[in-house]
Amino acid sequence: ATLEELFHQADVDSSGAIDLDEFLHASDALLASNPARCILVVGGPGSGKGVLCRRLVDECDVSHVSCGDLLRSEVEADTPLGREVAGIMLRGELVSSALIVTLLRRRMRSFGGRRLLLDGFPRSRDNAIDFEAQCGRPELALHLVCDEEKMLERILRRAQTEGRADDTRKAAVRRIAVYRQQSEPTLEWLRASRVPIVELDSSGSREEMWSGLKAIGRLMRNIVI
Repeated sequence: ATLEELFHQADVDSSGAIDLDEFLHASDALLASNPARCILVVGGPGSGKGVLCRRLVDECDVSHVSCGDLLRSEVEADTPLGREVAGIMLRGELVSSALIVTLLRRRMRSFGGRRLLLDGFPRSRDNAIDFEAQCGRPELALHLVCDEEKMLERILRRAQTEGRADDTRKAAVRRIAVYRQQSEPTLEWLRASRVPIVELDSSGSREEMWSGLKAIGRLMRNIVI
């Protein structure tokens, strides 16, 4: 189909513009088929997901997309979507599942055929369900297990060094609580869908976390070997 044909298909109300609901509904046609092989990297805020992903990118043949960075980019660009997302992030709440999956699909088009680390995704059971429906079943999930006090300590330290607007103590406590509430139902759904889950203790140093990953390398031969 041509771009014009796709536009008319998506413009359900014939308004001459595609609003957010129409874009989400038509995302499969607009964003095309599954563009990448995906590995989920899940864990609480401050659990070390970004650190691990950057190490894997540097040392292994993988690419990396951070859900948090996707949302922050929208906020920094001051788009209508970004202005809506900004308030949600400052409150430490979750952005709607349909929206985050659509943003991911848009970004994933840049990595067709490559193995891709999805940093901080899924954040909820709904995320996991929507992702599988739109992108297929992930290859693997890395679950970073970290003490909540350690996560809070890291977030507050990051606030001093990186100046992220959503790294306030109040928002951090809320984000950790939301993660605690959402994580087990999400992991249960992944297990039921037969997505292999590798648990990794991330409470220690970066080197200890990396050593732990290498120790279970036989389960992840295509990534770390």
